[in-house]
Amino acid sequence: MANAFGFAMSDTETNLAELIEWKSGLDAAWARWLATREWRDFDQLAWGARIFSAKFQGFECELRRAGCGAEPAETMMAIRRWLIGQYDTSGHAAKLFTSTRAILFAILRSAGISLALLLFLHAFGIARLVTDRMELNTVFPVTWIWAAVLVHFSFLGARVIKNMVTMARHVLRDELRSNQISVFVFLAEFRNFVAHFMTQSRWRGCTENRSGWLKHLLFMSGYVTMLALIVPFLWWFQTDEIYPIIHPQRWLGYYATIMLIMYSADSLIGRIRKVEQKHRFSHASDWMFPAMILFGAVSGILVHIFRYLGQGNLTLVWPTYALYLIHVLTMVAMLDTEVGVGKWMHMMYRPLAQYLESVKARVAQPGQEMVGIPVSPD
Repeated sequence: MANAFGFAMSDTETNLAELIEWKSGLDAAWARWLATREWRDFDQLAWGARIFSAKFQGFECELRRAGCGAEPAETMMAIRRWLIGQYDTSGHAAKLFTSTRAILFAILRSAGISLALLLFLHAFGIARLVTDRMELNTVFPVTWIWAAVLVHFSFLGARVIKNMVTMARHVLRDELRSNQISVFVFLAEFRNFVAHFMTQSRWRGCTENRSGWLKHLLFMSGYVTMLALIVPFLWWFQTDEIYPIIHPQRWLGYYATIMLIMYSADSLIGRIRKVEQKHRFSHASDWMFPAMILFGAVSGILVHIFRYLGQGNLTLVWPTYALYLIHVLTMVAMLDTEVGVGKWMHMMYRPLAQYLESVKARVAQPGQEMVGIPVSPD
């Protein structure tokens, strides 16, 4: 027997109905926010976190089969954008999601700060321009670049953690107000965060797009590999040394670059063709993230190729320096407009929501020991 949504009755019916009903309320809240920029609503934020969690993973497929009149992918992505804006209490994410001018300003600001740092290094003789041979680390001294990367990473990391804590305070609001959640519960269930971050397993909940899970998993492996090469190991990764083809520095970089290019190009092509449901509607943020990843990966591998081909070839010295500068400016802009405040954050919110759901379930178990350090939501 089919229900009002046009598909067979199942255990997900109540949750589907709840999702559609809540989406109509969300539309009204979004309209109010656009008009007044006042959008504090704890109930919607706590409920909405389920969009990132196991409870609603695969619901895009359910919505598609329901034939309920909603655009499933657009519904899910619109809710996620709204939630990312909500969890960022600075308001920066909301501005980036609703204003092209804010995006352009953020990009120009990031580029300006990076250029100012490079000019400072050259003005005080810390860096110097060498044109009669290829010396990337003389023009862009790796020690200082690495120091800037670590400072920038610390700032972005603090922003990510702050927004994750905001999400946790909303989701665990009732538990934090009425109970003393033990540290043991948080630690015992943390394995769920690690497992879902590393495996992206909930992607497999949608049987209509099995390849999506593998693509995303490979992309994540490439992204994390490149992140490790740039943040803790930039001193090793950025070098003037010419390594043999079998050197791990080269193969790790090649693997990460291939994964980043393949996934970002596939994402952009999919949005151009609009064949799959998830690609039918694209917000500016849906284009910006893969486009910046693709441009950064291509410009980065070109710097590598030019550096190797440019040994003894003076015609490639200036192009290599120019490509490196463009690469750095692009990556800094991507990080400033994505990490903590953009589409990038679903990489953290998804496993976090799974983790918080498991914490809630553990606390709800009869006889669960609640002795520990109290955590207040206020």
